[in-house]
Amino acid sequence: MCDFRCEDASVWCLCKPKNPTEVSVELKIEKMNIDKESLQKIAHLARLEMPESAEKEMMDSLNSVLTWMEELNEINTDDVKPLIHMSLEVNALREDKVIPNISREQGLKNAPKHNGEYFMVPKMMES
Repeated sequence: MCDFRCEDASVWCLCKPKNPTEVSVELKIEKMNIDKESLQKIAHLARLEMPESAEKEMMDSLNSVLTWMEELNEINTDDVKPLIHMSLEVNALREDKVIPNISREQGLKNAPKHNGEYFMVPKMMES
């Protein structure tokens, strides 16, 4: 059995081998708190300029999000099946069918400019 703590995170990991070929990992997440140093590190990684006047409000906002996430983690989701789609609606797909279409000549006949095979349009990008 191993018990270790990740160096730069508030996570404990307990490995409980059930048999020699199988390892079960259980994560225990401790309560996180954003302090001034963490906020500055996040801002640096996100390449954001954080004025000192906004730090208190941002720390409060991030801490409220973390508190909300802790509340969500307390919900028992053992019997909840993972979602593949956010909606239970099913797409109404039609069968692909080959239908008559217009000829090349008919498609090009109203084009302002063409070369007999393709539409001619002004160049939009330079190489």
